[in-house]
Amino acid sequence: MPIVADNPRGGSLTVGLFSNRTINIGIVTEIVLLVLITEVPVLQTVFHTAPLGWDDCVYLCCIPFVILGIEELRKLIWRHSFPTERV
Repeated sequence: MPIVADNPRGGSLTVGLFSNRTINIGIVTEIVLLVLITEVPVLQTVFHTAPLGWDDCVYLCCIPFVILGIEELRKLIWRHSFPTERV
């Protein structure tokens, strides 16, 4: 996850989640492509996909926040374990 790896020494929340314009454009482009592949009938035929249900969408929207929380916790533990070293 590039937003998490963007700032290895400090927390991603201190720098700002939307501070890197290139990463944000990439994420939006990826989401648009995924929606097109799963929702447009012609692309469903080409890629052999099916539309996602609401429960799948809610599940997929929760995953990035869990990963972000785990990575921020890892950075916090690392900073307190090795205060003079850089990550």
